[in-house]
Amino acid sequence: MPEIFRFMSRRAFSSERSLFVINSATFITAIAIFINLGWYNRYMADDYCHAAALNRSGFVHAQVSNYLSWGGRFTYAALMSAAESFGPKTASIGPPLCLTLWLLVGFWTLYQIARLNRIREPFLIACLGASVIVYAMLNVADNVVQSAYWEAGYLLYTAPLVVLTIYIGIVSYAVRKNVRGLPRTATMILVALITLFAGGINEPFTFSHLVGHVLALSVCYFSPRGSARKRALPFIFAGLTGTAIAFVIMISAPGNSVRQSLFPVDRDLITVAELTIRGTCGFILRKMVQAPLTTALLCLIPAYVASRHYESQPHVHVWRWVLVLPLAGFLLVFVCYLPGVYGAGGLVARARFIPEFVFVCTAIGSAFFVGLLIAPQIQAKRGSKSIGLATLLLITAIAVLACSRTVWRTARLLPKARANASLWDQTDQNIRAMKAQGALDQTIPAIDDIETSLGGPQTELQIERDPSNWKNKCVARYYGIDSIRTR
Repeated sequence: MPEIFRFMSRRAFSSERSLFVINSATFITAIAIFINLGWYNRYMADDYCHAAALNRSGFVHAQVSNYLSWGGRFTYAALMSAAESFGPKTASIGPPLCLTLWLLVGFWTLYQIARLNRIREPFLIACLGASVIVYAMLNVADNVVQSAYWEAGYLLYTAPLVVLTIYIGIVSYAVRKNVRGLPRTATMILVALITLFAGGINEPFTFSHLVGHVLALSVCYFSPRGSARKRALPFIFAGLTGTAIAFVIMISAPGNSVRQSLFPVDRDLITVAELTIRGTCGFILRKMVQAPLTTALLCLIPAYVASRHYESQPHVHVWRWVLVLPLAGFLLVFVCYLPGVYGAGGLVARARFIPEFVFVCTAIGSAFFVGLLIAPQIQAKRGSKSIGLATLLLITAIAVLACSRTVWRTARLLPKARANASLWDQTDQNIRAMKAQGALDQTIPAIDDIETSLGGPQTELQIERDPSNWKNKCVARYYGIDSIRTR
């Protein structure tokens, strides 16, 4: 019987299942508010630059120019040009679609992982896991507007995580089905193309993706013959191949030196290593205390699932994973910070969305193995079912409290975001009408800050009074006028 029908059977309304449904609905409600807010995003800063380059040079020339004169993000440049070819509507349609897709593919991927590991209630647990991951990412982002809403941001930082989720799901599905022969070869080619595509989006992701593949390949290689990890070895190797090719293409770009010249920072290896370690430690400590309720959920939910729903206790030394996973997470966050420190002296807030995903996944994985460690002690106690139900009630209470605060905070932004979006639309029409009348040097009213109305910590992406500002120049090129400024 399909999982969805088993879920809806007469046993579906047990206390535990009902609490799982409540938790999932709570997280999805909070995510829905974030998604709704994304509809009021509009063009800002780099969006105009990419659109102007596309209009002036065409798709192919824009990619060549970007690679030669700005940097090696070949996939990102193509994604931006593709989005801008549809016009400014993509700025409002893209973020909700991207976040919704992430939630859906996250569910599918976790369902494959749950089935692969013989976890009971895979449908419910996958739904809960996907929703808590996306919620945590949006709730504790250092700059959610520039990471998940701004078009030049969500294609740069959220999109690669969506592609990574799809990649993990495909590998998990192939391992679970134990595909062989031609289907396995086709799957290997597919995952190599996926990682090649994802590897050309941004440097922190590519660097950490490469190191993550090396770690995963080592684990798979030394796993017992016939195990799921051993069966994953050819797919991980194919993924590593695609990532390595993307890495070479990215670091070989002539535009990298042009971009680095804009950030005159000390690139001495000792200084870079010191700043990277300092940034890594500060980031991890900040994430642990920034949203304590969210951090508690990232630990409690997987620990509960491991202790109550893992059907067969492993015969390996689980404590090794409890020690190794945090170290691997630290290394991956370090690698995320490394290109930012080397290239610009630090990792900007929007780019921390990538190491944040590492933090979230590391917390979940470590807590899961802790749950496996304590499961025998809990199950041996009298009243273990009561302990489990009490734990799940505590999780539900924390989830409702955390998501209620998020929903209240985010919903308050909607009226101003809606008003600013309407004002941007009207200003866009006015600029085009004034151009048609021959006005090539335009002064427009200052648009209320779209960035902060969507929840951004400060204003960085709006045009300014100085017509020589780079953002103003991009806006002018986009509209085909000589100059533009605000009053």
